[in-house]
Amino acid sequence: MRPSSLLRIERLDALIAELSVRGLGNFAVVDFLDCSASSARNYLLELRDAGVVVPVPGSAPECADKTVYRLSGDHLLVDGFKVVLARARGGPCAMPMRDPLVAALFGGARQ
Repeated sequence: MRPSSLLRIERLDALIAELSVRGLGNFAVVDFLDCSASSARNYLLELRDAGVVVPVPGSAPECADKTVYRLSGDHLLVDGFKVVLARARGGPCAMPMRDPLVAALFGGARQ
């Protein structure tokens, strides 16, 4: 697994842990994770799309930079997302498949 993927998973884990304690907006995530504003926005949007976080009512949901998010009340969904992250972190790397044209010309990949 690439180091950038491992860093992403670690940051998502840390963000979920922090969101379980308090609500965070985009700029608070920038300070907490020490990352760029676009990275923080992408982390929050990924968690929002997965249903792990929800916007706090009355926190300007039309403006992504001013929206404050908190952890969803659905603990099964949050735990399921954590399981997916754990699998992504610890899973063995799959052997890359050989291109079909290359396999036709030179044979299948060696095991």
